[in-house]
Amino acid sequence: VLSFDDMSPQKDQEWFCDGMAEEVINTLSQIESIRVAARKSAFYFKGKDADIREIGDKLSVETVLEGSIRKAGNRIRVTAQLIKVKDGCHLWSRQYDRNMEDIFEVQSDVARNIAEALTENLTPAEKRHIQQRPTQNVEAYTFYIRGKEYLLKSHEKNDLLFAEKMLRKAIQLDPAFAHAYGWLSSVHNNLYWFYYDRTQERLELAKECAEKAMQL
Repeated sequence: VLSFDDMSPQKDQEWFCDGMAEEVINTLSQIESIRVAARKSAFYFKGKDADIREIGDKLSVETVLEGSIRKAGNRIRVTAQLIKVKDGCHLWSRQYDRNMEDIFEVQSDVARNIAEALTENLTPAEKRHIQQRPTQNVEAYTFYIRGKEYLLKSHEKNDLLFAEKMLRKAIQLDPAFAHAYGWLSSVHNNLYWFYYDRTQERLELAKECAEKAMQL
């Protein structure tokens, strides 16, 4: 799953495009019969004009998902295509023109179509996982995606503090958002680990968030 291209008018949605690809990776990784290249490996090709066959060879994969996102206001256009590395032919492609409120439906549909193109039988549990939503609050989800992307972006203090801010906003909007608590725990851990805040309070925050995520 390659990083999605940002086709938005202001070119300011890179974090959302990367987050969308990350969510698809996470969903597909839960399907036992599909092996998915790790985000770090796949995102190596971000911004590079690499041939599909070269990508497939370096990642040792048979298929590649590439796509783009155009976001303007509350409207979003997602284009996705699944391509066979061997001959460059499309296995599946689709374009979605939706409101942001439908983003979970789009993600589920993309993951389901990919899974069905690559494997004959999905178990009931896998089908449920594909349809699962981490939150019902789209605004909370947007803050979550942004916070997670800044955490994954670097270990710089400013990025970690911004990630903390975004994830706290996600939790304020949805206090039952388990994923947000889990990633916020990682932020606290990194702030401690990289010597930005070596207080006991920071460790306690990491522990509390982790326990809350597990509880939820």
